[in-house]
Amino acid sequence: MSSSSLSFSSSSSSSNFKVLIVGGGVGGLTAALSLAKAGIDYIVLEGRPDFAPTLGASIGIHASGLRVLDQLGVVDSIEKVTEPVGKGIIHRKDGSEHLKLNIFEQIGAIFGYKFTFTTRQLLLQLMYDAVPDKSKLLPNKKVKVIQETKDGVIIETTDGAVYKGDMVIGADGVHSIVRDHIFNAIGEEKALKEKKRMTATYSCIYGISDPVPGIQTGENHVVFRNGSSFLVATGKGGIVYWFLFEKMEKTYQYNEIPRFSEQDTDATARKYMDSQVTGKVTFGDIYARCQSAIKVPLEEALYKHWHHGRCVLVGDSVHKMTPNVGQGGNSAIESVAVLINELKHTLDTQQLSTRHPTEQQLTATFERYQKKREKRVKSILKFANNTTRQQALEGPVDKFMALYLPKIVGSSVLVKLMVKQLTGSPYLDFVDKPKRSLVK
Repeated sequence: MSSSSLSFSSSSSSSNFKVLIVGGGVGGLTAALSLAKAGIDYIVLEGRPDFAPTLGASIGIHASGLRVLDQLGVVDSIEKVTEPVGKGIIHRKDGSEHLKLNIFEQIGAIFGYKFTFTTRQLLLQLMYDAVPDKSKLLPNKKVKVIQETKDGVIIETTDGAVYKGDMVIGADGVHSIVRDHIFNAIGEEKALKEKKRMTATYSCIYGISDPVPGIQTGENHVVFRNGSSFLVATGKGGIVYWFLFEKMEKTYQYNEIPRFSEQDTDATARKYMDSQVTGKVTFGDIYARCQSAIKVPLEEALYKHWHHGRCVLVGDSVHKMTPNVGQGGNSAIESVAVLINELKHTLDTQQLSTRHPTEQQLTATFERYQKKREKRVKSILKFANNTTRQQALEGPVDKFMALYLPKIVGSSVLVKLMVKQLTGSPYLDFVDKPKRSLVK
């Protein structure tokens, strides 16, 4: 594809610095809202026909993510349609109570935001609604080719449209085409090492069910089992968000990770119909009221190459973790906040808002972003992936950490661990910090 022969779409012609965002999920819409706040031009290219598709999945939002979303004007809308999680109950395999925790209420009091569950669709809709200029959000734009030039980057989509900008943010998830572009640029040997960083040991069924008698609004239930676990949370009106985690027969490498059909989802779920969630509620009770469910592999990866040239990655495209602690979406929000902070700093200090930074200037920006995020992301990813194994009682150490350590140290220590994880989470440094955010 020759840049001289391209006919650019009208949305790509601008004398201002422009960011091309690939992917309109949580990371992509956070980037859009943040760039709008920063006064930086952008467009979002989303491959699906809808920015808030019905995916049958839920998402937990921690204080770290809520603080940034508060800066972006979305939190009030979220709180109107969600119910915060209050009581946490850990169960043994037979459904009997192992431990009761009030961690979520304590964390909410410390940070000013209460952990909440909602559907991914609803969160995306609220974020979409908050974007001031919807003309910058382009659905049905699946990326075909990314081409970097001396002074910019060009994206061609499968419908033949072409867009030009100064940089690309890859917020396009675990199967990122932007990451593929970066891997192609770094050379075959390095790319192969990077690809091998992705594995999958567990699968998960994400489900949403109508209210279930015996599961109260505001409750969060975790069931420790051998080789599997349940996570069951509730939302507004008693709607039940549930997860069935299951260890697969082996650890799959990047090029052999399985995909699952609707039949696979149903067959797996039906194996657990008689399994207890609480003393009075079985998984079958929950599944009988199922609205939607989807089975997916739980990829795990933390890549070394977060950027190359004019392209940079955020969210699952660069740090993919298991969902047991609800930090995937929050980590994407955090990464976007740091990236946009660094980008605005570059543009402001070098007065480049109406000019175009060199590739070297952008590389320096991306390097600062990765350096500021890598250590924290690595810690959270390790915590998330370890939690998956502990809740499935995978090995002797996992069993000790899950069944005995919480009883020994008590809930106060667990609260301190959560506070430590959330403290120091990034936010947009060019937007006023919300008054309700009580901890730095």
